[in-house]
Amino acid sequence: MTKRIMSINDAIRIREPVVYGLINDDNELFYVGRTGNPQKRFAHYKNGRAHGNAELESRIKGGFNVFIFAYSPADINKLEQDLIAANADSIVNVIGCGISFENNRKVKPWFAGSGVKCPSDYLMHSFGRKSDFKEVIRLRDKLSDVDRSAYEVGVYKDMHKIQQSRMAQWFESCRDRLLWCMEHG
Repeated sequence: MTKRIMSINDAIRIREPVVYGLINDDNELFYVGRTGNPQKRFAHYKNGRAHGNAELESRIKGGFNVFIFAYSPADINKLEQDLIAANADSIVNVIGCGISFENNRKVKPWFAGSGVKCPSDYLMHSFGRKSDFKEVIRLRDKLSDVDRSAYEVGVYKDMHKIQQSRMAQWFESCRDRLLWCMEHG
């Protein structure tokens, strides 16, 4: 596994998928993530934005460096999940650490992270502009968490196998939270 500490400015220059950690001035890991677009992801962090994770936003505002676990790993999702599981007690990840999505309104059971569309968004994006679906979005956004979870699972289940394969990252990331929400909601 490749390991390297770098500044946020250096990390923004990376041009390949990475599994990374964010570390404080004492080199303590406080977040694990993966991205196929490091320039965009790290630019968000540099500007204090953390895709809905309020604790992460607070930590990055205090200064941080980037720790690269691996460049272009064969199974980027599994490596990230394994690292989250191994560090769950010390990191502020919302997804994958047993922190309830209810603690953060922006992180819902069907949310798989920045850049990963849920099935309904994927289909709308595939068949037109989001503005063409204003009414569908309005109705969808009125659903309870349980109903929205069931809706997204239903859309995924009814997709063609090719579309399902394109949604595999979403499904793997959200499966457990969707199931928990539908069972306990």
